[in-house]
Amino acid sequence: MAVIGGLSEFAKRLTEINTSDLPQGVKDTRLAVLMSDMEGTYNIPTISTKLRQEFEYKQPQVMSLYRMVSDSRSF
Repeated sequence: MAVIGGLSEFAKRLTEINTSDLPQGVKDTRLAVLMSDMEGTYNIPTISTKLRQEFEYKQPQVMSLYRMVSDSRSF
C-alpha cells in the first residue's frame, strides 16, 4: 500500500482537474482515471461488499478522497 504522502498527490490531481477549464466530459474521463489509479494503488475493492466496508474502516482518509473524486464526476 502506498504511503499517505501518495494520498496528497491524488488530492492535488483532483484539485487540478476540478479547477481546470477543460470541458466536463474531459474532466469526467480524467476523474475516472484518477479513481482507477487510486483503486490500483490502495487496492480499493470496487464493489460494495464486506471487504469494502472493512477497507473503509481501515482507510477512512483514502475512502474520503475516493468519494470526493467520485462525487466530482457528472453522470
